[in-house]
Amino acid sequence: MQEVKYNLNLLDSVFILLLHQGAAGAAWATIIGNFFAVLYYVAVFLKGRTSLSIAPHDFKPSARIFREVLKIGLPNSISQIIMSFSNILLNNLAVGYGDYVISAYGVAGKLINMVFMITVGYVSGYMLFARDNYGLTFGV
Repeated sequence: MQEVKYNLNLLDSVFILLLHQGAAGAAWATIIGNFFAVLYYVAVFLKGRTSLSIAPHDFKPSARIFREVLKIGLPNSISQIIMSFSNILLNNLAVGYGDYVISAYGVAGKLINMVFMITVGYVSGYMLFARDNYGLTFGV
């Protein structure tokens, strides 16, 4: 029999492994965890130990802010939408070949994503190095 390894948080472990609730237990653990996270952040906010504000006079929309948000957010949103559609397409194509192909596709996607994230980390670090040592701005 093959050993199963779990990488779960504490609440997931309690609901899934001790209470034997499976996916429903994972959902309840997520809901409970998010609820307590919200309570914590509200408590921090109400104590005034933050620079955030929800006062109406602090909301001053301007064309400059809107332009900056679109400049950063729009390309990322389009990229995410395209990646989501490609995942949907590949999953629909893989369904005809069975569960093993879909599982392998998921594992391969995670491995590719891991390599991609490492590369992005190195490139981000180099951009700072190049900026500080060569005076490059990279469009900023």
